[in-house]
Amino acid sequence: TDPMYELKKVYDHEEEDAYLLSNDYRPFRKIDEFFIPAGTRAVAREDKNKMFVHFFIETNYFHVLHNEINEIMSSIMNFSEINESRLEAGVKFLAAVIRRFESPNDLTNEMVAPTEMVFEILSKFKTFQTPSLGLMASCVDVCTELLQYFGDEVFHRFMNLNIAPSVTATHQDWKIYASGVGFESGLVGFYLINFERASGRYNFLKSYLNFLKRYTKLKKENVSAVELPGLVFILREILVHAHTWRFESEQDKMEIFIFVFEYLHDILTIPSDIIKGDPWRKLLRNVCLYSLLNLEPAMALLKHVAIGNPALLNNFVENETNWFTATDSNLNLLVLNAMRILMQVRISSNNLLKNQF
Repeated sequence: TDPMYELKKVYDHEEEDAYLLSNDYRPFRKIDEFFIPAGTRAVAREDKNKMFVHFFIETNYFHVLHNEINEIMSSIMNFSEINESRLEAGVKFLAAVIRRFESPNDLTNEMVAPTEMVFEILSKFKTFQTPSLGLMASCVDVCTELLQYFGDEVFHRFMNLNIAPSVTATHQDWKIYASGVGFESGLVGFYLINFERASGRYNFLKSYLNFLKRYTKLKKENVSAVELPGLVFILREILVHAHTWRFESEQDKMEIFIFVFEYLHDILTIPSDIIKGDPWRKLLRNVCLYSLLNLEPAMALLKHVAIGNPALLNNFVENETNWFTATDSNLNLLVLNAMRILMQVRISSNNLLKNQF
């Protein structure tokens, strides 16, 4: 029995093993706001020499998740075995719930603590030699969903974890940035090289890319902190090398490349009035354009419009009568996006000849 509560046998109840709780009981350590009141009905069962007590009371899912995180953190401190899959499922559900928010007021009191502790999970698990990338990816997804409502706070806490890529150079020469001077790929790059490419699964990379895309849509003033290193990472680490990666899922491969091309196209098509009034956005556009004209990403782009790629040519020329209604929509979209970028680079390159950007 648990010394924190007492049960009183109920002899006239239809359940043979029915009891009533004699005192208020707080089952979740460190969560004082949830308790089971005295008089609550319970059923006791013995299984494999262990006694289980089922209290008939409603509880909030996020109290349970909060407790699960507390137990995991306690187990880590005591070097005990932990069940990461249970926690990962809980954090995924948290991200899904936040995704359905209509305003920040939808964040209930019960959700505050587990949401805050997502950053603690990232901070703790990133120190593991073999990290739980599924769990950490789910935590990044929560951060992504929070951006819309708590952008500045989430930005600062996420960046302080040193997970995302960064640039340390302070100059504004797009050629230097495009060449990778002062660029660090961060934990995202480390996990990509040491774990995800070997496994063929890219959950953490995709979660970071979604964070980058969502943050970019907010149009904040921190281009040098998030968007610039994100762009350099996409150009130098993904676009150039991803064709050599092993993918467990072809869907993952398509999703990553389609994301890359759509993100690059968005940068290349930043409106001219914004380019003129925002030197950092202009720098971002120029880094992208210069890379796709003069550096390795240029060749990678050409590969994706099927130049020198017989597999893609065969698929489209021999098997499809109409490229724009191809049944393999992902592959079709991939090539079309690559062609859109190529045409945009061709249009924008006139600026290089006229006024050097």
